[in-house]
This record gives sequence, structure tokens and C-alpha cells, in this order.
Amino acid sequence: MSARILVVDDNRDLAHGVALALGKLPARVVVTSSAEEALDLLDQDPADVVLSDICMSGRDGLSLLDCVRERWSQTRVILLTGYGTVGSAVDAMKRGAFDYLTKPFDNDELLVVTGRALHEIQDEREIARLRAELRGTHDFHAI
Repeated sequence: MSARILVVDDNRDLAHGVALALGKLPARVVVTSSAEEALDLLDQDPADVVLSDICMSGRDGLSLLDCVRERWSQTRVILLTGYGTVGSAVDAMKRGAFDYLTKPFDNDELLVVTGRALHEIQDEREIARLRAELRGTHDFHAI
């Protein structure tokens, strides 16, 4: 199964720039300009990682984070903001954000953080697969 990344930012140029930078990762990248559209896309095809701007018209990135954590608990959310403060970073992390990047960010930093999120998801899936395999091969009820 191919990894899927969803980039959410009401600045389409920035969103496409992020998507272009993420093109180096082994994942399919989808771009949208609103939290509402992001939720619709997630309903159709959940993403492994969501990168979202915090300050957007309509529903903001923190509200999107809350919805994603509630409905797709395995999805990692990385928040992006041009107005970063220690308080907003702490709030985001308490609410379940995987990470928090301030704009302008370095593309290498973006790749490292997003790659780390993808690897964590892969590791969790592999652990779940191995546990299921172990349960299937060790039937102790027959003893």
C-alpha cells in the first residue's frame, strides 16, 4: 500500500511548493486549500500524514487537527504556521500534533519530519502485522 500525504493550506502556491518538496518521499501527495475539503478527502481516502497550515479562513488548522485525531487516530498531523509561538506549539502538541514547523521552513527539515512520521506509521503497521501473524501461528487453545 502506497503512503498518502495531504497538504492543506489556503495559500495554493505554498501548498504546491510543499507538495513539490515532498515529491522526494515515497508517497502520493494531494493538495487542498481548506480544512472542510480536507475532511471530505479524508472521508474518501484517509491519509497517513496531514500537513496543515494553522491560520486558514473557515476552519483553522487546530480545529482540523482535533477532527483528524478524533476520526483517524493513526494519521499523523504536522502543523505549519507563519505565526509560531511557544504557546501555540505547546497547545498543538498537547492536542496530538506529530510536529509543528514555523514558516519559512527548510525543505530538508520538512522532509525529515514528514519522513519520520511515515516511518513511524510503517513501523506500527509492521508490528501489528507481526502480532497478528504470531496470534495465528501459536494456537495455544489446542494444547
